[in-house]
Parts: sequence; structure tokens; C-alpha cells
Amino acid sequence: MTEVRKLPPPLPPRLDWFLHTQVAQLARDRVPEWFHGAISREYAEDLLESQPLGSFLLRVSHSHVGYTLSYKAQSCCRHLMVKLLDDGTLVIPGERVTHASLDELVSFHRQTPIEPRGELLTHPCRQKDPANADYEELFLFSNALAEEAACPASTGEEMRM
Repeated sequence: MTEVRKLPPPLPPRLDWFLHTQVAQLARDRVPEWFHGAISREYAEDLLESQPLGSFLLRVSHSHVGYTLSYKAQSCCRHLMVKLLDDGTLVIPGERVTHASLDELVSFHRQTPIEPRGELLTHPCRQKDPANADYEELFLFSNALAEEAACPASTGEEMRM
């Protein structure tokens, strides 16, 4: 018997950039422990609340093409834009240094303080439930699109396995 699997619901258009430019790079070896999906600012703060000072995560932005770096500072959580530039590099607006990847950006700010407050990233904030990662939907949709493209008989509504 052939099992029929429906495609996951489409992602909002604001996340198309992620599917087309970032999925392959992020998943090349393994998804970094500090990466979270398109989670909200409030959920990021909930995750960081009980973590030590300097704990951080990166999430897909809800407001711009790029990411948001969320980290626990002395008296609050800070949220910084990480913009994806046309050449594929990443930058925190206001900084002069661009980064070739999220890994590079994180490594840089584990050694070089984030200006103007001089704060370092120290501890990755991992998934609350690794078996149900909050980025899973982004990667499932990307995989489903790739399978659909490889299977010309597909109607676009469902995939046969």
C-alpha cells in the first residue's frame, strides 16, 4: 500500500529567504545548538530567563530578512537584528564587521564584546525539547519542497512515499 503524505502548510512569504538561502548552510553538518526557528521574542525570553548571564540563541526574525540574536544581559534580555546582506554575509547593524556565517558571528562575539555595552556571548541556549526542535517545521518544509521537485508526478498537494 502506498502511503500518502501531505506537504506541511506553506511558510509565510517573509520566510522564503530562509528556505532559499539559509537551510543548506545551517544544516550542512548539524544544526547549531544555539539555533532556534521562527520563535517569538517572548518565547526567546522565556528560554533565556533561567539561563546564566551571556546565554544566547539565534532565531529567524519575524520583522526583517535575517535573524535576531537574543541574549541574556545583566538586567534584561537584549534582541539584536542580524541582517542578511545582498552578498550573503551577515551583520549586526551598527557594527563594521560582517560575517560569512552564523557560526562565524557567534564565534566572533564569544571573544569580542557586543558594542556599545561590552557584553559577550557565553552559553548557547539549547532546545527545550531536542526531540521536538522549534526549527523543525522550517527544515521539514524545505525537505518536502526538495522531494516534490525531485518527483515530477507529484501534484503539489501531496507526496507519495
